[in-house]
Amino acid sequence: MNGYPSSQIITVPSEWKDVMDAILKTGGVVMVIGDTDCGKTTFSMSLVNSALASKMSVAVVDSDVGQSEIGPPACVGLGFPTDQIRSLGEIVATEKAFVGTTNPAMRIPELLVATERMVMKGLGRGADILLLDTTGFVKGSIARRLKCLKVDLVQPRHIVILQRNDECEAMISPYIHNRHMHLHRLSPSSDANWKSSFLRTERRRAKWIRAFENAHVIEMEWERCPFRGVWLGAAKPYPPLELREISEIIRAQAYHAEEQAGTLHVIVDRIPLEERAREGMDRRYPNLRFSYVSAETLRRLLVGVHDVEGKLLGLGLIQYVSFRKRIIGVLTQVPTPSAVGSLFFGAIRVHPDGNEIEMVPRL
Repeated sequence: MNGYPSSQIITVPSEWKDVMDAILKTGGVVMVIGDTDCGKTTFSMSLVNSALASKMSVAVVDSDVGQSEIGPPACVGLGFPTDQIRSLGEIVATEKAFVGTTNPAMRIPELLVATERMVMKGLGRGADILLLDTTGFVKGSIARRLKCLKVDLVQPRHIVILQRNDECEAMISPYIHNRHMHLHRLSPSSDANWKSSFLRTERRRAKWIRAFENAHVIEMEWERCPFRGVWLGAAKPYPPLELREISEIIRAQAYHAEEQAGTLHVIVDRIPLEERAREGMDRRYPNLRFSYVSAETLRRLLVGVHDVEGKLLGLGLIQYVSFRKRIIGVLTQVPTPSAVGSLFFGAIRVHPDGNEIEMVPRL
């Protein structure tokens, strides 16, 4: 399920064709930006087919973590199409980089790093054209910052701007006089597919299901499987006696606690809200701030399963954590725990049936 009819015939507007011809003459990195449902995917697909028809080698980087076509959600995917395509979803992801969320605003640094890595890998394969498809996140200061940083990182030769009015002008204004970048402003195509929020959710759900079908639980020891993107496991844990004391003060079960940079992080069975709990902790630990995480937040949390060299092997969902034994169980398609070098904690909880549970703040 990709949301695009396989029999759809795309009519390429003449102004689009002129821009594609100009791109084919020079090649290089092509970044496509625009709001949702304005034709970014349609343009990208048409450019891929035009480049292949011209016997050019093509790499495609899909950095739309919320509506990914190449690879699973919450990742940046890289593929190398060799045949004509009817949707970007037909391109097989040969490389993937984990971001950990479907909301680009939640993890800008991770999204930028993942995008740059995939672009560098694509260029390293000698592609004549590298197409970078981006999210439809274009409104507001955060969106502007994200797009500008992405441009600064990958230094595209061509920026294709699909916009209905002038919604993208603020983010491309720093590059108007850049002699090394060509800006191409285009109007949306009549063939651009409008997708309802329901359809977007269902398309993503199908992708989640595919990422976890035939998955099984692998169990790993914390000591041999470092965690990334989370404070958990980065410092010496508080001993059982002190955990019991914390539990009595906050009137909630404290499963695990560790101190980092002036903050005491505590995993609990429920978040303590009573004023007396705050006052008790302030008296016991006068020089620390406190951060509480419900143990339930970790259950079904998305993780990226990486090998020792940092390559993404697959996605995983945390099934259980034993704080006493310091082991973690992850539902994943990765065959054995021996292949795992680290776990990258994400920022979204997902059920194996593809239904998204909730976004979570950075742990």
